[in-house]
Amino acid sequence: MEKDKKRGIRRLLNIFDIAVILIAAAAVIFLYLRASAQKQEELPEHVEAVTDDSTVRYTVELSGLTKDQTSYIKPGDAVREKTDKYDLGTVESVEISGDTVEWDDYETLTVRRVPAEGKYVLHITVVGECVRGADGFYFDGKYPVYGGSEIEASFGNAMFKGYVISVERRDG
Repeated sequence: MEKDKKRGIRRLLNIFDIAVILIAAAAVIFLYLRASAQKQEELPEHVEAVTDDSTVRYTVELSGLTKDQTSYIKPGDAVREKTDKYDLGTVESVEISGDTVEWDDYETLTVRRVPAEGKYVLHITVVGECVRGADGFYFDGKYPVYGGSEIEASFGNAMFKGYVISVERRDG
């Protein structure tokens, strides 16, 4: 009789174990399906598609570069965001100028900008297709570009960090 009691407890534990395993499996499947559904969202709610032939021209300023670094970026180079590899357009033109630094003038108690020897500034004009949202333009539907935003991207084969200084929408 004591064996029957032990067998009944074992059978009850086995059923309980199976129930726990089924509940855990259902939870894992639910979480997986929920995560994959979130990834399939095409555009955020605040973004509306712009016609296919609409493009944005924006200018990125890279400062503090050496003479060698200025030769890395050429018109026609693809621009890709560093982390998620969003397509940010194509380099249209590159302008090189001398960089400046701030210098404290203690005689006049002012701050002056003086040329930085051996340092250069690049103004890179980039053109690319985008979508328009309520708060700006998005490349690849998700990467925002607006005046003052920081861009860390590969320009051709080189990685640089700079700031967007102007954005202009044009219809092709």
